[in-house]
Parts: sequence; structure tokens; C-alpha cells
Amino acid sequence: PSIPTRPPSQTEMGGSHMCTFVILVTVVFAVYGSAYASGPPKITQAPRNKKVAEDGVVSFICKASGNPAPAFHWERAGKKINDRRHRFEINDAPHISVLRIKQVKSGKDDGTFTCVANNGLGEARADASLKIYAKLEGGDACNYFMERCRQLTATKQPHC
Repeated sequence: PSIPTRPPSQTEMGGSHMCTFVILVTVVFAVYGSAYASGPPKITQAPRNKKVAEDGVVSFICKASGNPAPAFHWERAGKKINDRRHRFEINDAPHISVLRIKQVKSGKDDGTFTCVANNGLGEARADASLKIYAKLEGGDACNYFMERCRQLTATKQPHC
């Protein structure tokens, strides 16, 4: 058997099909390759600051890019939130995480929440604050707005 001293010609390899295949693969990679390149996560939609009435429900949404797709977790005061607690619910899908808190409590839930995305190549973080205000019910709400109206009228401010 002889040892080839040169690469096979296009004709020996089946004509121009091999050349077309190489060009096609090169073009596909040039156009789409960067979308699949590995890289650390980057927050593409940070959770937004929220204000909610006591005993209400609030949701924070966080989106991140990265390849491989990042895994998410949420923190409060530097500690990972356990979504097995009955008031906290975390739902993840590729590139998105939603933290939902039911029956928010003033003095207990207000503060800063942090979305953390990690894919082994890096980590990205984004913060959002939660402020909880007192829930006004029935006569309390009516009394509050009537008093506020009197205050605005006394200072000659419109919109009463």
C-alpha cells in the first residue's frame, strides 16, 4: 500500500460537495455561533423595586442570559431564601426566575431581595427593594382620605 503524500482532490472526495459543506458550516457558525458561545451570566432584566400593602402578594421577576443557562436563587440579607416556606414561592425556567411572597408582613419582609444567576462560568446579581405600607380597611381608609383632603384644603393644594 502506498502512503498518500498530498491531500485528496475534490474529485477524489466526491466533487464540490465537500467544499460546499465546509463553506456552509463556516457561514452558519459565523452567523449563529456567537449565540451559542459559552459565557458567564448577565442580568438582562433586573427585579423592580416594589411597594405593597401589608398582607398583600408581591412578585419579583429576574431574567439572565448565559451559556450554559444559569441556575437562579434568591437572597435576603445575604441568606438564601428557602422556597419551601409556605409564604415564599420560587419558579424557575431557562433564563428566568420569579420570586413570589404571599401575605407580606411589615418589619419582617421589607428590605432588599437579591436575584443571583450562576452557571459555573460566573455569577450575576441584581437587587430590588420591598417596602410594605399599612393596609387601610373600611372606616380607617375613609378617615385617612378625609383627613388628607382637609390637610390639602388647608394648604390650598388642589385635588381634594
